[in-house]
Amino acid sequence: TYSFRPGLAIYRPDGQLKDGFDFTQTEPEVMYEFFGDTNSYKHLGYDSLMESEGTYRIEISSREAGRAWITFGLRENFTFKQILLLPEWIRQIREFHYMKGLARWEIYGLVGLGVLTAGVIALIVFL
Repeated sequence: TYSFRPGLAIYRPDGQLKDGFDFTQTEPEVMYEFFGDTNSYKHLGYDSLMESEGTYRIEISSREAGRAWITFGLRENFTFKQILLLPEWIRQIREFHYMKGLARWEIYGLVGLGVLTAGVIALIVFL
C-alpha cells in the first residue's frame, strides 16, 4: 500500500551494516510494471559494489503490516523455457498485488488471436 514505509538494511558478509535506509519520511515513486499490469511504489534505486566475497543480507523492517519486494538488475533476459512460464509468473505477480484476472495486454492478445482465428475460419469457409 502507499502508506507502507519500511526500513531497509544491507549487511556485509561479516555482519556489519553496509547501508541503511529509513523510508518513513520519503514519498515513493509510482512504478508501472507492464507484464503484470500492476503499479508498485518504488522507494529506492540502489547501485553499489559488493566489495568483499560472501553472502550479503538484506533486512526489511516495519512496525506496521505491509508487503515489500526487491528486484535486482536493470534488464530481464528469459530463456525459451522461462517464456513458457510467464503466464504463471504473471498470475503470481498479480496475486501479490491483490489483483485477479488477466493483464490488459493478455486480454488484447487473446482478442487479437480470436479475431485472427475468426478471419482464417471465414476465409476457409467462404473461399
